[in-house]
Amino acid sequence: DERPAFDIHDVGRDILDTMESTLTNVRKRTSTGEKKVDKSSSQNNRVGFSAIFAKDCEDYEVCRVFLSTLMLCNCGNIAIHNGGDGERLAKDLQVELLDAMFQPPMETYLAPSEQVLVTDDKDKEN
Repeated sequence: DERPAFDIHDVGRDILDTMESTLTNVRKRTSTGEKKVDKSSSQNNRVGFSAIFAKDCEDYEVCRVFLSTLMLCNCGNIAIHNGGDGERLAKDLQVELLDAMFQPPMETYLAPSEQVLVTDDKDKEN
């Protein structure tokens, strides 16, 4: 049984799109197209973990979604909360949307050694 290729960034974008369509308080600004999240109540920005993947998906797809969810949490797009009281069960996980604009971290990352070079180049221009 061959599985489709896994692209963590594509799955991450799908998660954000699913959350955005599920939540009613996420709006796009018309002037810039930037997605803005209403942060007045974090409870309103939460969905259950099971809401971000298809009910009939394969086990490996759940693993891919969870891995992508962890990546989005690390990037600051979402926060993961234990939604239940007492025992910490996977079925109680809540995912909170913090920022609907996804930027793959390696596309915007600039290593400290490169930052020095960029700063030096800017100093030379002035």
